[in-house]
Amino acid sequence: MPEAPLAVVSACLLGRDCRYDGRNKRMPDLEGALRAAGYEIRSVCPETDSGLGCPRPPMDLHPVPPPDGPLRALRADGTDCTPVLERWIGETVVSLRERPPALCVLKSKSPSCGVRPPRPGLFAAALAEAFPETPILDENDPLP
Repeated sequence: MPEAPLAVVSACLLGRDCRYDGRNKRMPDLEGALRAAGYEIRSVCPETDSGLGCPRPPMDLHPVPPPDGPLRALRADGTDCTPVLERWIGETVVSLRERPPALCVLKSKSPSCGVRPPRPGLFAAALAEAFPETPILDENDPLP
């Protein structure tokens, strides 16, 4: 029997309390819709899965050096969380190459998972680069 297509989904959208404020952004119908469409789900939270903790101080993306340097995930106190995130992202992308995702549904406006410009999240950008044919959506987009 062939494997089900893989959907990589932000854990907070599936109800895991992993956001910076210790809460989630559960979308009640998302998991059921993906399963009904035949997907196997891999739940991820780059920030908690990388060890940044929950709850944690919020961070945002900033170009360093400004205005056009590479984006860094910085907390208000200047703590640079980029190395921790990049290590987890690198390991996760390598593991996904063994079974590439057919779809990604990520949390909008997140410094790791945000999909939309002007500053796509670090994980979303890495997924887009590694899997250019894979649809990468946020929770506001309709499922294909």
